[in-house]
Amino acid sequence: MIQMTKNNSSSLFDFALSASEKLVEIRDPVALPDFIVEQIANFTEAEIGIMVILREQGYLDYVVRRVADGVPMPERKETLSHTILTEVMNSRAPVVLANAMTDQRFSGAESVQRLRIRSVMCIPLLVGQRVLGAIYLENRSLKKRFSKDMLTPVLLFARQAAIATENARLRERLGIQNESQSGAAQEDEQRSALERERDKVTRLNAELERRVAERTQELQNALSELEHFSYTISHNLRSPLRGIDGWSMVLLAEAGDQLSDDARRYLDLLRSNAQQMGYLIDDLVTFLRLKRMPINKEKVDMQDALTAALNRLSKEQEGRKVELRITEMPACYADLNLLTEVYFQLLENALKFTRKREHAIIEIGGQTVVDEQVYYVKDNGVGFDMQYVHKLFMVFERLQRDEEYEGTGAGLASVKRIVLRHGGQVWAESDPGEGATFYFSFPLNPTETSTDLFDL
Repeated sequence: MIQMTKNNSSSLFDFALSASEKLVEIRDPVALPDFIVEQIANFTEAEIGIMVILREQGYLDYVVRRVADGVPMPERKETLSHTILTEVMNSRAPVVLANAMTDQRFSGAESVQRLRIRSVMCIPLLVGQRVLGAIYLENRSLKKRFSKDMLTPVLLFARQAAIATENARLRERLGIQNESQSGAAQEDEQRSALERERDKVTRLNAELERRVAERTQELQNALSELEHFSYTISHNLRSPLRGIDGWSMVLLAEAGDQLSDDARRYLDLLRSNAQQMGYLIDDLVTFLRLKRMPINKEKVDMQDALTAALNRLSKEQEGRKVELRITEMPACYADLNLLTEVYFQLLENALKFTRKREHAIIEIGGQTVVDEQVYYVKDNGVGFDMQYVHKLFMVFERLQRDEEYEGTGAGLASVKRIVLRHGGQVWAESDPGEGATFYFSFPLNPTETSTDLFDL
């Protein structure tokens, strides 16, 4: 095993160089795939490692399947997500996912939901522009997530692995069993190619960092302008909307008897739509304000945040049979006010969608999972279809009909923004008619934060 320190840039490239040098020494076409998967899986600390080769006949050959302890996996193709694998091989581009179940591109895939796939790294094996196959790595728990910092050395090694695999196939096809001078020359050529690739990657990384800095500044400027525009529009719209609602109410009160039933219904619809537009503007302003609010992290007793949220929701529980099942939860480092808002939105959501239940049950709990605290709010409400889960935390996206359940769709988007600003993640699981469970996590390390520049 090649031991690595993943936060050391030179060590990252040492992995690619050291593993690639060993790679050219392997002549056995059976041992080669095992070595490739073992090196990448050990380096990335993957729980599952699979090497897939695209054969000339067009079918996929799963040449290596390994779990973390090196034991071969069962010969079942459903052990991975073919949606992700196909995307990588078609696009010739790698994919790194912190959580496939919440990723907008793949969360709706049947295999992702059925297998409960979490973190994935899938790397194409390319010889030139030709796809030879792919390396598929996976962690199905929240304990480990693949980092994009690993991607460059893994890509570098994967390119050499593809060349070595292609050469091994050619040797096998030509019946070359022993090493020759041409074999030694080939090793030298591969080493030289590796050095050239390393220099190329170094230059590309420097250029990439420069471009990322420029694009980040451009994005920050654009977001600032958008925020200012949104505030201006919301302020200018509030007054005419209040006028529409107010004058319609006056007209109904003073001349309602002289109006036809249809006219009164039209005025009621006019007032209702004006009020709904007002709610949307208020929620938009609140959502945008979350981005600017400072985060004052401290050690928080989750019961304090939960109690504050439940006090704000006392009216929603009146006249209903609501059973709250609260288990002991670990404390976390967070902003108490923002954490209270997270619980308020999730509990309001649970109370809303259990409204048609004679006996509503809401479970609230949490536990420590390795390097993070994971919390949940579970209900026995109407639930939702998981194929639309990628829309759930988007601003103003709603999965239920407006006439059945009120709301604007900004609450869960606010939850996501708050959790991301704390360096955590948010996701949900559900079945229609069986209720829903919403999860959010915070890192144990209170200094760990996450940007939400791209979260609009």
